[in-house]
Amino acid sequence: MKNFLIDLLHSILRALGDGEVKKLDPIPTPQKSMPKIDPETNKPVSEPDKIYKIGISPGHGGSDTGAISANGLAEADVARKISKKLLERFNYNKAFNAVIYDYGINEPKNYSGRVKQSNSRGDDYYIPVHLNNWTPKPSKNGWLVFVNPKDAEKNPYLFPLCKEILNSLQSAYKIGYADWDKDRDGYMEGIGRKVYEESTPKADTVYLELGFLSNKEWDAKMADSSVHDKIADSIVSAFEKFHKLEKFRK
Repeated sequence: MKNFLIDLLHSILRALGDGEVKKLDPIPTPQKSMPKIDPETNKPVSEPDKIYKIGISPGHGGSDTGAISANGLAEADVARKISKKLLERFNYNKAFNAVIYDYGINEPKNYSGRVKQSNSRGDDYYIPVHLNNWTPKPSKNGWLVFVNPKDAEKNPYLFPLCKEILNSLQSAYKIGYADWDKDRDGYMEGIGRKVYEESTPKADTVYLELGFLSNKEWDAKMADSSVHDKIADSIVSAFEKFHKLEKFRK
């Protein structure tokens, strides 16, 4: 009976098809993805021991444009574009969980609201993103990172991390380090000290000033999205290198 049914089925298939019995292709076996290998240990990369929460705060916004360059670039627009690049690149690494705090046009100056969000989220790092401007000396340019003195006292690694960031930025674009008002703010090769506006984040603050819009050459570069890419790559690479997290890139 079984053979009869099989023969009958073959006859039906021949009548419907081209005279040949067509076999169905086997269901492919799912292939397991190969784990990423740690070049140092030659073993599969494990999950990171710690996920660093990063809060990014683009400077100014809405009606508050911040500095305006000779070519009409607004600091707020450039800071927001670079901040979005930072968000993308931080989150490309499994060891980081980054967000942007941006109140936009309705509350452009509400930095304290951003800080409250950061404190509530429990960020490890809070990163304001700004650009400098100094029209009395338009040739001036340079990188600058501010840290809160209280953060630096509590966490002695903060100054070395800032130096890593500055070195990485300088490797990308050799514009030097900002050094004006050294006596007032205690600059040290691009690292300054100041308390953040309005309220202080619980997270370690790494306050970035990414060159001078008043500098003609830098003004031109800030209109180029590929420059924003390179700046963001340099900053995130510095965090990865300092905390030895390169291997957790996705």
